[in-house]
Parts: sequence; C-alpha cells; structure tokens
Amino acid sequence: MTGATGWLSAAGEIAIQLLGVPLPVVIGATAGALLARGAQDPVPFGKAVIRTGLWIIVGCVCAQGAQAVIGWGMGKELPVGVLGFSALLICLLGPRLLPILQEQAPQLLKRWISKVGGSDAPPK
Repeated sequence: MTGATGWLSAAGEIAIQLLGVPLPVVIGATAGALLARGAQDPVPFGKAVIRTGLWIIVGCVCAQGAQAVIGWGMGKELPVGVLGFSALLICLLGPRLLPILQEQAPQLLKRWISKVGGSDAPPK
C-alpha cells in the first residue's frame, strides 16, 4: 500500500507540473477521450494516439479555464470532481461537436459581423 501511495503521489505531482490540473482531472479527460475514440471512424494507430493525446490536453486546459471563469464568478474554487467531470464531458463531446462547429463557423461569423458592423448602405 505504501508503494502504491507513493506512485499515485508521484503521478499526481507529474500531472500538476505538466498540465496544471490535479490527477482526477487528467483521469476524467483520459476516460472521455478514450470513450470518444471508440465511437469515431477508424484511423491508423499513430493518428489515434496523437488525437487522443491532444483531446486529453484540450480537456485539461478547458477544465482549468472553466475553473478560472466559474471560480471567479462564484468567488470560490470548484471541487476537483466537478473539474474532472467537466474534462470528461469536453473530451467526450468535443470530437463530435468540432466538425459541426467548423462547418457552421463561417455562417455564424458573417451573421455576427453583420450585426456588429452595421449595414452595407453607402454613407450619404
């Protein structure tokens, strides 16, 4: 038990030093990325490993961003379990939502710019 505790403590320190989040957040992001990988189209092993690793990093960074925004709004820090679950959801839903967002982004950007930029009528 002491050896396992030492290994988990070291893994927790590595997660904090590399990704800036506690170990449960990394585990949640990993679980979400691997679950999402099972529902995606087959790709070569190297691409699958790289994509899964990138989604783990994205999940950890977004969970940390959520901690900053929501924690600032609430005036206190979120529990680690909430951060881990948010990382799981980001990594699970991200690969499915990213193609939809990429497809719709030009239309949304045009609509937003037309509202902010005014009209196309020439000045008088």
